[in-house]
Amino acid sequence: MKLVKKYLVFEAGEELYGIELKYVLKIKNNAKFYELPALGKDYPGVIHFDNRFIPVAGYGGEKPGNNEANAALILRYRTNEFSIFVKNVFDIYEFENMEMTEETAKDFYIDGRVVKLINLEEFIGG
Repeated sequence: MKLVKKYLVFEAGEELYGIELKYVLKIKNNAKFYELPALGKDYPGVIHFDNRFIPVAGYGGEKPGNNEANAALILRYRTNEFSIFVKNVFDIYEFENMEMTEETAKDFYIDGRVVKLINLEEFIGG
């Protein structure tokens, strides 16, 4: 039996990242960022999505309000929902490799560029 995993590849800063597609709820262009310093440095604010406010993670993504940040990824891991701002969303890549997991693979390559996989367990702090 072949295990197929799909990853959404996006650019943040000068780096390419991959996140397993099952965690992506939506890609929202032109998301409006609301700064809320009381949330702390890990979540500098929120965006409005689907009639509620979703925290914006400050890790790894573009800074909200940055002219290069073109989209927000709305993500869900277990019961946690949050978003990150990204510069560009590239494509969805499929892998038919039993060993391609977030735990065993740290990166892969597309057109000679390294794509770093995001481990959401580490990303949200366990």
